[in-house]
Amino acid sequence: MNIAKKTRKRKFKIFLIKVGMISAVILSAFIYGTFQPNFIVEKAYHKQMDDAIQQNNFEWENKLSQMDLQEPSFEFTDNDSFISAIYQCVDYLNLYLTREDRIPKLLVVAQAALESEWGNSYFAEEGNALFGIKTYDLTRPHLKPRNRPNVKWGVASYETKCQSVMGYIHLLNTGSHYEKFREVRKNGGNVYQLADTLFHYSENGNYEKLVKQIMKKLDN
Repeated sequence: MNIAKKTRKRKFKIFLIKVGMISAVILSAFIYGTFQPNFIVEKAYHKQMDDAIQQNNFEWENKLSQMDLQEPSFEFTDNDSFISAIYQCVDYLNLYLTREDRIPKLLVVAQAALESEWGNSYFAEEGNALFGIKTYDLTRPHLKPRNRPNVKWGVASYETKCQSVMGYIHLLNTGSHYEKFREVRKNGGNVYQLADTLFHYSENGNYEKLVKQIMKKLDN
């Protein structure tokens, strides 16, 4: 009888240990998922954020903005994954922007694709620069064109490609050349009308047309 009792106690003790180990694993996963969200958590978040914006649900959008998410990694292997990486980055940055300061994703992708050759240009690969933003302040991080090392300007470089997107958004929201862009956006202009205001962005006379061509391909 004593042997049976001891056996039951030993089995019960082993059971408690297993339960404790499983609970510890679950708790660790919960904590990690809270402070370092995995791709499933972040994918669900991006979907909820899009739904909140489309439904003009300010309360839910505000709750989502309180989540302490990490800047998304910018990984891509082709044009489709490049688009996805841009979208995730814009979703992340939109948490810290008012609705009035946000830039349509379609326009962001089109300009990034055009300026960086879909993320494959020298400036994109070496300096995470997706938008070819010039800087005349050579004390800030920058890269000069490989074939023009003596120019008095450089292309602003960034620690991450997502920070490059942030720099681009900041430029359109504050740059003196983009007052027309902000006016059209304020008055409810569509993404193609916004593209028509970018005549100062490039020296290429067909720049706005090229941007709109990419948007039309992506929009189909």
